[in-house]
Amino acid sequence: MTGKHQPPKYAETNVFEKLAIGFWIILLPFHIVWKLALNITTSKPWTRIVTESFSRYFTDHLTYNQIQWLQPDTFGILKKWTRHHKITVTVDKLPSGASLLWMGPKRLDRVILYIHGGGFVFPISDFAIAFWHHVCSELHAKDVPVGMVFLAYKLYPDGKYPDHLRAARDAIAFLLESGVKPSCLQIAGESAGGNILVQLISHILHPLPAVLPLPRDIRFAGVFLMSPWVCPSDEDGKDQYDVISSKSLLFWGRLFLKDVPPTDLPYVEAMNAPKGWYTGIDNVVSRMLLTSGSKEGMVDAHRQFHEICVGNYGVNVTFLEDEGGLHDSLIYDFSLPLLQLLQKPRIGPLTPKVIDWFAAGFEIAV
Repeated sequence: MTGKHQPPKYAETNVFEKLAIGFWIILLPFHIVWKLALNITTSKPWTRIVTESFSRYFTDHLTYNQIQWLQPDTFGILKKWTRHHKITVTVDKLPSGASLLWMGPKRLDRVILYIHGGGFVFPISDFAIAFWHHVCSELHAKDVPVGMVFLAYKLYPDGKYPDHLRAARDAIAFLLESGVKPSCLQIAGESAGGNILVQLISHILHPLPAVLPLPRDIRFAGVFLMSPWVCPSDEDGKDQYDVISSKSLLFWGRLFLKDVPPTDLPYVEAMNAPKGWYTGIDNVVSRMLLTSGSKEGMVDAHRQFHEICVGNYGVNVTFLEDEGGLHDSLIYDFSLPLLQLLQKPRIGPLTPKVIDWFAAGFEIAV
């Protein structure tokens, strides 16, 4: 016996935490009914109300390790979803311990790489997979078939800074070595995945010694930031309507930031990066799409990030704000799997614009 405290393991929970999970699950139906009653006059689909309430309820009442214990990892979630929809999954292992998960045919002429969110503690969601399947289907209908690949990276406590950046860097290097042209590669990052994507851009501009470099003139066809977590230290309390509370975000942010050296903060805190930090970003990114919800807690940070990129660095940025939308509003068009059996998704006005943006990016590449 050394007497030293053993670090926690992924999804590790004790018997009391498991009992607490059962308690909150028992109360969940009452909470959902209450939320539906409060929104009885809204035009929002009831399936979306349930899905948004579900997310806020569990992140408010359960700890990150309890939620991890309740669900599989990213590969398990994707495998279950694709098996139900009779879609194949191809796995490519990366040196960092992360994986690339291809949904459907592994084609390299046009590729969308998706980096999921989850506060660096949670895996991909079912409704995020459903969203990207819809995007791919619509692009195929436009005669723009793509290879859709998800980055499965290590989550806290197994994954800490700069593991996520290292995984993203390895993913790009693997795709380039496999024959994917940067001009035919569009990258999407959602929430914490958006943070990882901004880290990647910063690393290309200012290579970190601890992470292998990428060419500075790589110039991707497009970068899509969906409700990116551009400031994990932000204590803004505008969370009345959102799917995640500012308290939860601040806690997950502290878990992540405690392993970030002060000298590396510009890589993870986009809003606090020094003046001139993104000089040359126009040589890394051909086009950028930024989406936010007008009622999400991060909306002010997104507006400021848009102004910084456009005003100071001349990047071709399209900023779409979903009126009345919450955090990650695009993927919440697609409800929990069971609810999708009861009601088809009602696609919001932003999703077709996002699809058109991707299609245009691939047309430019040709």
